[in-house]
Amino acid sequence: MVKPMEVTDMMYDLAEQLKNLRDEKKKAEQRVKDINAALDDVEYRLATMMADTETQNFTRAGTMFSLTHKTRASATADRKDELYAALKSEGYGDLVYETVNANSLSAFVNEQITENDEELPEWLEDLVVRETMKLIQDDAVIDKIVQLVMDVQNQENTTIPLLEKQLREVNKKLDNLMKAIEDGLYTRTTKERLEALEIQKDELTAKIADEKLKKPSFNEDFIRFWLLKFRKFDISQKKQRKALIEIFVNAIFLYDDRMLITFNYKDGAQTVRFEDTLTADSAEEKSLDLSSSAGP
Repeated sequence: MVKPMEVTDMMYDLAEQLKNLRDEKKKAEQRVKDINAALDDVEYRLATMMADTETQNFTRAGTMFSLTHKTRASATADRKDELYAALKSEGYGDLVYETVNANSLSAFVNEQITENDEELPEWLEDLVVRETMKLIQDDAVIDKIVQLVMDVQNQENTTIPLLEKQLREVNKKLDNLMKAIEDGLYTRTTKERLEALEIQKDELTAKIADEKLKKPSFNEDFIRFWLLKFRKFDISQKKQRKALIEIFVNAIFLYDDRMLITFNYKDGAQTVRFEDTLTADSAEEKSLDLSSSAGP
């Protein structure tokens, strides 16, 4: 059993790790920005020089560098609505996609949860339930969960041997104390010690029995049968939706632009981007850039 002080130390250690990782991330992000800026500058100068000398491509150190001409188009902020209306009127409405600002969406989600007594609002719960149903429809995931349960059942219980060792030590002390009493050493202190050891023996015996009852054994077929029942759940029913979440979902983390769902098995996690639920993938971008590729 983990002691409160140990839990506190673990929390402090994790908090320090989190701070260090955040600091490291900031440094790495700044380094990436600096590299991207240098990359853009070098690419621009190289592309300009190749264009001025009419060099279409060349190979250096096994890598081919070539100029690729593409066209990039974008609407000015004050005329986006006008452009979108024109595209739709000309039959190109499939190029127009609605998006939601990530920060605004994050604030809205948190507000919805607060107003819903810290429960997931129905539209957000739908996302969690849908991802959970995808999880249990995957035969590979079911196989993995079954194997994990079997592995846990087959693990040796380290608590019972420890309790049994303590019980043996208590019994040994009781035997020694009883011999002393038989030899005529019986005082108030001896009596109190005897009663304390008897109480400790009863407590250890009860704990051992509890530990043995905590670990019922199920065979593989039963575990699989139980898991597969969830595939038939009617997710329009509130009770069944709640059961799915309580049994399979460990935690839900909300970020500005996505939701991370962690499930109750090792390596079980799924990221759902809010924007992906509201819009299709954006159209292929047309641009002007310098490309390079490794030679054969």
